[in-house]
Amino acid sequence: SDSSLFSPSGAPAVNGSINDPDGGAAILRRSLEVAEREISELRKKLKKSHERCEALEREREERYVKMKAEIYENSMSLMREVQKGHNDSQEISARRIAFLERELDAARSECASMDHLSRELEMKRNECNELQEALEELENEK
Repeated sequence: SDSSLFSPSGAPAVNGSINDPDGGAAILRRSLEVAEREISELRKKLKKSHERCEALEREREERYVKMKAEIYENSMSLMREVQKGHNDSQEISARRIAFLERELDAARSECASMDHLSRELEMKRNECNELQEALEELENEK
């Protein structure tokens, strides 16, 4: 408050005269002016406070959007890494399957050859047995 409105005793100043011609209106006008200045200052402070709140809210929203974008990018990066690992694993598995299929084909071919050789061996044994019997018959005839 404005100290010029009051006397040292704390009573309202009356411009040095007990019989104030305007009935204290000047004091009231000055009090009103002081109150209006205080209201104006409070409005300015309130406006600054609102502006600061709005700025903080915008900043919070920007941080939220930025954080959300970072989380999304991190999630996408993780998914790409997992997919790459999966693809690498599938490629390794496909190569292993191809190798095993070649090995299996070779083993089947070898088995088929062994079956053929086994039949040939059986035929040769039979032929040998027949020749042995024929030889024994010839020797017995002598």
